[in-house]
Amino acid sequence: MTSFGGPVAHLAHFRERCVQRLRWIDDAHYAQLVACCHALPGPTSSQAGFLLGWLRAGPLGALAAWVAFTAPSAAVMILLAIALGSSADPSASGWIAGIKAIVPAVVLHAVAGMARTLCRGAARVAIATVAGGITLAWTHPLEQLVAIAVGALAGVAVLGVAGSGRYRPAATAAPNGAAHPDAAARSESMMPDAHPLHISRAAALACATLLALVVAGSLLVRDNRIMPYVSAGMLVFGGGHVVLPLLEADLVPGIVDQSRFLAGYGAAQAIPGPLFTIASYLGASAAARTGDPAGASALWGIAATAAIFAPGLLLAAIAWPLWSALSRMPRAMHALAGVQAAVTGILAAALIEMVVPASLAPAGRADLWLCAIAALAFVALRWGAPAWLVTVAGSLLGAASAALD
Repeated sequence: MTSFGGPVAHLAHFRERCVQRLRWIDDAHYAQLVACCHALPGPTSSQAGFLLGWLRAGPLGALAAWVAFTAPSAAVMILLAIALGSSADPSASGWIAGIKAIVPAVVLHAVAGMARTLCRGAARVAIATVAGGITLAWTHPLEQLVAIAVGALAGVAVLGVAGSGRYRPAATAAPNGAAHPDAAARSESMMPDAHPLHISRAAALACATLLALVVAGSLLVRDNRIMPYVSAGMLVFGGGHVVLPLLEADLVPGIVDQSRFLAGYGAAQAIPGPLFTIASYLGASAAARTGDPAGASALWGIAATAAIFAPGLLLAAIAWPLWSALSRMPRAMHALAGVQAAVTGILAAALIEMVVPASLAPAGRADLWLCAIAALAFVALRWGAPAWLVTVAGSLLGAASAALD
């Protein structure tokens, strides 16, 4: 309920509570755990919380930790979707238009931060450019998957040759804004023989079976309102912002209209917890839009939440027993670096192709008020203002501009 600030801040919260205060795990082992989660698709902070819960109380502890971390923001997002209901255009409300206007600023700020840390060097910049070009030039449901695959292959082919053969992970921003080496880099020299978190091969195999059942079940269900969340949960590298283009490609405009989609994405910036809970909003919003009662909308929101989180959480449990070996394979790490550069390009392409036109030119031409709100939001984020505060300010400015009109 208090973890504002995105994955880096979430991980800092976990460290303060579980490492420093409760002493469930020490710093070296925590860095190793975070490095594993960072290398996997899915929500990094939720995966770290899930594994910390497993450390403390086994599989049921992991489930309890995920529910506790996710439920507050998921509940808020579901209630917002139900409140908006079946209104034809939520942007008709000034405060919703203001929330949508801050989305380009948030995404641009995320792209800039990712570019600084994940696209260092000409090779990574080239991979990001190619991946972005693929998503802009090719209109196909598999465009993001192809761009990610190209990034992985290019990472193996190019980064292994460009570097010394040794993988050097990108730097990430510390909670105080200073740069520190990525957890993967720290864990390379901190690989203790005995880790307090033990996931048996049998448990990992059970999670792999469950993941296969989740994927197969989502493919067999005729209603396509669940599969987009499962596929996004399995493909999102690089943080919650990357879920934007993946979900947009599958859901807009057939299941959720673009205006409602961006309104939910903007609202997700103003609440604590994982950004992946936009799925809670979208699942409930799709049901509310078709006139389903509030109870059914809430159930759809819960189902979408479980669908987008399940792949990443199960992958964390599956990968943990293999992490020590994988972290010492240069080719695997080069592929990961290529994927990280590719998702930066994908997010930049989404900003150009979808976010800016829909947020700042809803009537087909640029709205000066909305452009001004976006510019102010970007400056505020660059100066370190929290995203939730920027979102609230944007909604108030949007309401004020609507009142003046």
